[in-house]
Amino acid sequence: WLELGALAAVTGILSGSYPAFYLSSFRPVVVLKGALGGNRSSTLRKALVVFQFGLSIVLITGALIVSRQVNYILNKDLGYDRENLLYVPLNGPLSDHYAAFHTSVLALPGVSGMTAMTDDPTHLNNTSGDLNWEGKDPKFVPSITQAAVGYDFIRTMKLQLAEGRDFSRAMPTDSAAVIVNESAVTMMGLKHPIGQRISFWNQPVRIIGVVHDFHFQSLHDPIRPLLLRFAAQGEVGTALVRVEAAKTRAVLDGLGKLWRTMNPKFPFVYQFSDLEYAKLYKSEGVVGVLSTVFALLAIVISCLGLLGLSMFTVEQRTKEIGIRKVLGARATRLYARLSLELLGLVGIAFLIAAPLGWFFMQHWLAGYAYQTPLGVGVFLWSAAMTLITALATVSYQSWKAANGNPVDALRSE
Repeated sequence: WLELGALAAVTGILSGSYPAFYLSSFRPVVVLKGALGGNRSSTLRKALVVFQFGLSIVLITGALIVSRQVNYILNKDLGYDRENLLYVPLNGPLSDHYAAFHTSVLALPGVSGMTAMTDDPTHLNNTSGDLNWEGKDPKFVPSITQAAVGYDFIRTMKLQLAEGRDFSRAMPTDSAAVIVNESAVTMMGLKHPIGQRISFWNQPVRIIGVVHDFHFQSLHDPIRPLLLRFAAQGEVGTALVRVEAAKTRAVLDGLGKLWRTMNPKFPFVYQFSDLEYAKLYKSEGVVGVLSTVFALLAIVISCLGLLGLSMFTVEQRTKEIGIRKVLGARATRLYARLSLELLGLVGIAFLIAAPLGWFFMQHWLAGYAYQTPLGVGVFLWSAAMTLITALATVSYQSWKAANGNPVDALRSE
C-alpha cells in the first residue's frame, strides 16, 4: 500500500507539474489578448495523444491475440476425446484391488469404458533415458516419457492407432510388450516398429502398437516421445472412466455408492478431463482478463486526451472556421477537415504501435510450441476499433464547430 501511495503521489506531482509551470510562464498581457499557446505546446499535446493511442493499440492487439490463443488452446484437437471422461484417483486399497473395482464400475449404467494408468493424461512427466534399440548411436542419450496403463486404454481414451493393437487379455505375453507414439518411432528411426525388440529399464520388450501423437502435457511444449507399458499389480494410480453422453450425473451417483462400499475410509473425489485440461491454462485466462481491462483503461484515457485536444483545437480555430463559413465553406467539408486532422494522429499512432505489438506478441507466443497464427487481421481489428472510438470522440466537437453560427465566432471582430 505504501508503494501504491507513493506511485499515486509521484504520478500526481508529475502530471500536475507541467500545466502548473506552463500556466505560470504566461505573460498577463499575452493572455488577455487571447494568445494561449504556441507551436511547441501544440506539438507536445499531439505527441501525447499519439503516445496514448499507440499504447492503446498495443494493448488492444495483445488482448485480441491472448484471447485467440486461449480459444485455440481450449478447442485444439488433442488426439483424444476429453469430453465425458472422468479421472478418479485410486487411493487406499483400490490400486491393489483394481480388477474388482474395474468390474463393478463397468456394470454401472452409463459407463461405456474404463481403464487405468499411473497418472492422469494431462500430467505425464515421468521421463527415462534407459531405452535402447538396435542401431542406436552409443553417444545418443534418449529421453522418453513413460506410463503404465491397463487394458482398454486406447479404446477408453479414444486414441487413434497408426498400426498394431492395444494390450489384450487374450495375450499373456503383453506384460513384456509396449505401445509407443509416433514421436518415439521417429526418435528411434524404426521403419517397421511392430514386433521390434527394444530394451527398456534393462528389460527386453516388444512393440505391439503405435498410436498417433496426442497431447499429454501443456501446449507450451512439443509432443514428446511416449512409451506405454502394461501396469503391474498395484501400479496404477488413476482410473479413467468414459461416460455416455448426458449420463454423467447417474454415473457419479453410482460411483459414489460403489466407492463408499469398497473404499469407505477415503472421500470420493473425481475430476473432469476437460476441466483438468483447462486448469493448465489458468494463467493465460488471467492474462487475457488483465490485458482486456488495461486495454479498456488505455482507450478511455486516450479518448480523454483526444477529446481535450479536439476541444482545444476547435477553440483555437473558432475564428478561422467562422471566416471559412462566411466565404462559403460547407459544414460537411469543415467537419471532415477537423476530424481528419485529429484522426491523422491515430493513424500515426497505428504505424508506430503495430510493429511494437507484433514484436511483443510474437515474443509471448514463442512460449507455446503450438500457437494461433499471428495474422494481419488482428492488427486491422485493433486499428478499426481505435479509429471508430476516436471518431466517436471527436465527432461531436467537430460537428458543433462546423455548424456553429459564424456571427458568434466573428462578433469581436
